[in-house]
Amino acid sequence: MTSPQKFRKKPVEIEAMLLPADATPTQGMAVYQWIESHIGSTQPAGDGPGYSPSSTGVTIDPADGFIVIRTLEGDMKVSLGDYVIRGVRNEFYPCKPDIFAVTYEPVETRTVLLCGNDELDPQNIGRMVGNAVRRARRGGDAV
Repeated sequence: MTSPQKFRKKPVEIEAMLLPADATPTQGMAVYQWIESHIGSTQPAGDGPGYSPSSTGVTIDPADGFIVIRTLEGDMKVSLGDYVIRGVRNEFYPCKPDIFAVTYEPVETRTVLLCGNDELDPQNIGRMVGNAVRRARRGGDAV
């Protein structure tokens, strides 16, 4: 490739949590615990026991109390108002809200009901209800 080419980001689903600009300690702890539950905790940057610049994990910066995510690219501080993203390879990183807004959109969820071995979703509920009504009219079991 000798000149720039255009590329489009593949549509992948990520998980994210917002650390609100006016976050309470409880909200900050919820974000911290979510990250920690996936990648563990680590020591703050420095020369203390357990510190390794190549390890991943999450910690709290003792100087200012902000969440710091240790990645293979270095330590990344989560500022108030940032989103924290869990990527497709279980990696975590902060993202500024303006970048998040133009890059991501909410994923629609669908309701799934389980009935015996049949999975019911909005597309086939009507078909299954119709079949049950027809069976009932014939004198068979409705369910």
